[in-house]
Amino acid sequence: MKGKNNRIGTYQITLLITCALLFTLVHGTALASGDSTEVQPAPAPPASTAETPASTPSGPSMAEMVRPPLSSQDIKPAPAETEDHGVLVETGNPDEVVKVAALDSQPFSSTLLVNQQDGGIEIRSITIEGLQRLDQSVVLTALTIKAGDVIVGNVTAKLNETADALYNSGWFRGRPELELDSSESGGAILRVVVQENPGYAGVRITGNTIYTTERLVQEIEGAPGSDNSAMMKRGEVINAKKLVAALDRVLAVYHAGGYIGASYQDWSYRLVPPDEGVVEIILTEGIIEEIIVTGNDKTKQSVIDSQITHMSPGQVLTRYDLEQDVNDIYNTGLFEAVNPELEPSLVEGQVKVVISVEEAPTGQAGIGLGYSTVNGLQGTLSYSEKNLFGSGKQLAAQLIFSGREPGYQVSFSDPYFTENSFWSIGAFNLHDRQQRFPSSPYESELEIDTRGFTGGYGRRLSDTDTWQANFSVTDYDYDIRKGDPFRGLTPRQRARLSASGETRKLGTNYTHDTRDNVFETTEGVYASGTAEFAGFGGDFNFNKYTLEGREFMGFGPGVLGFRQRLGFSTGDLPIYEEYRLGGVNSIRGVSEDLLTGSHSMLSNVEYRYRISDMFGVVGFLDYGAAGESFSDMDNAAGAGIGARIKLRALGIGSVRLDYGWELAGETGTNNRFHFFLGEMF
Repeated sequence: MKGKNNRIGTYQITLLITCALLFTLVHGTALASGDSTEVQPAPAPPASTAETPASTPSGPSMAEMVRPPLSSQDIKPAPAETEDHGVLVETGNPDEVVKVAALDSQPFSSTLLVNQQDGGIEIRSITIEGLQRLDQSVVLTALTIKAGDVIVGNVTAKLNETADALYNSGWFRGRPELELDSSESGGAILRVVVQENPGYAGVRITGNTIYTTERLVQEIEGAPGSDNSAMMKRGEVINAKKLVAALDRVLAVYHAGGYIGASYQDWSYRLVPPDEGVVEIILTEGIIEEIIVTGNDKTKQSVIDSQITHMSPGQVLTRYDLEQDVNDIYNTGLFEAVNPELEPSLVEGQVKVVISVEEAPTGQAGIGLGYSTVNGLQGTLSYSEKNLFGSGKQLAAQLIFSGREPGYQVSFSDPYFTENSFWSIGAFNLHDRQQRFPSSPYESELEIDTRGFTGGYGRRLSDTDTWQANFSVTDYDYDIRKGDPFRGLTPRQRARLSASGETRKLGTNYTHDTRDNVFETTEGVYASGTAEFAGFGGDFNFNKYTLEGREFMGFGPGVLGFRQRLGFSTGDLPIYEEYRLGGVNSIRGVSEDLLTGSHSMLSNVEYRYRISDMFGVVGFLDYGAAGESFSDMDNAAGAGIGARIKLRALGIGSVRLDYGWELAGETGTNNRFHFFLGEMF
């Protein structure tokens, strides 16, 4: 294959004799009553409703934010008080009159002493008093005792139950009175005395600054010129249930706009002229009183505060701001979980935002042992810490042992140097071998040494945009151990790829990132552009440009992800700076570094489905091409399936296990198993 003949890379048949010892070093681990002579609170919902004051907003978790923090069940004004009315019932004996019940705001609990027949008391008829606008059918429908029913047992309990049902229908300002009167034809007459709510006469809304009163009133009275969407109509008797539903619609406007802290400070309606039937609503739009972080035993508060850039005390809480700050905290990689909640404040109209974090293991040490036909027996010792001294600083070091002299690489970075800046430094001294034309008469082998250092500085320009500059000095040298690694190349290619020396390189990068989660992305876009310029007194002069884009979207029960990368260079690009495609991080199913060149294209598609918090599966398709120009490139492709496993000891990333089939490349019939930590893109 042409790609195989142009290849100078590593072809390894790896016999894994690995003893991986990974362990955790650091385990970061109230309705305000008005004038009692003028204002009467609206009737309460059923007695079984939770006793949550309307002025106290609930605190949804991230998973519960779809539901507004205040619903009709959360709004429970106090029931109107009624007088204690005794009910006298004749029991058939002219000399015996017994008090059956005292129906008021509290059920009568005295023992019923009625000389009734064994068959109970038959309700012969029902009379209703107090109706003005409502039809009798409204009362008769809500009553749980009907004409013709026979009351057996505890008559008081049955009357109280019926009174509750009638009151909870929402039409009446106080708890109805029920009496049993004797009937001349035997049995009893159920007499019901009610007080209708006033007719709806309009609404006054205060506390709203985000939406106009006219806009909110539409949720109660409907849009102008339309009666179909009206919850309340002028002149109609106020129904408490419909009113609560109308209030929920007002809150829904806020919640749909992302104002998840919005709630009611108070609401009521007038019972006496001149404002009889006027509903008064006092809104609170959810001002943040304070932001509280809990659970960070190791991580300094300043590190977390640096990621809370959207919310601040004194501003209105929005879903977007909360989610952005929660995502930014999680994307530091220092926490396994970040859970926000809203808590009520003692200050009316305000809420407290409580963010609880669960620190992730951030320190790891490892020992590895392996063998390959190219590099022979190899061992590694590694150490990394992502939260040094709880300040979020990162340190990583690795020692590599093989038949040659030991190699190392070490790096240190401070992602939170200032509020908007970061920096990093690193050094390396590595020794490797590369094969070309393996298992053929033209097999060759290179022994490669690279040593140098890097330094970088960057700034966060906005929530989504970052700029970074890097400078590196790399000394590159090689020895030919076998064959001719440059066989078949043109004189210009041979001259370029056979050169060794020092590279001094300045690079700059711009990134735009809207991903919701950098570790397990479900939606968003990532785009970056990198330009590198070599020279500055070094032995190589070249320019190198790389563009990359990623996009993620929900698709069915999983996530569909795409990555495209384009790279090209000008000038004398040394061999170790070439683009290399093939293997675990580019084209799965083909060998590592199968394709090399000064120009490259790469495209990946993945479908990811999370089975549980610990396990996930993927399907993928990879394609890539590389060569000396875009018109002269070799290509390869692979497809396969994989598993994702989250292990607490390895932090918040997933272990990636992929099995790929080669669709094009070397032979078109190969397949390979790939192992890595973290998603490929």
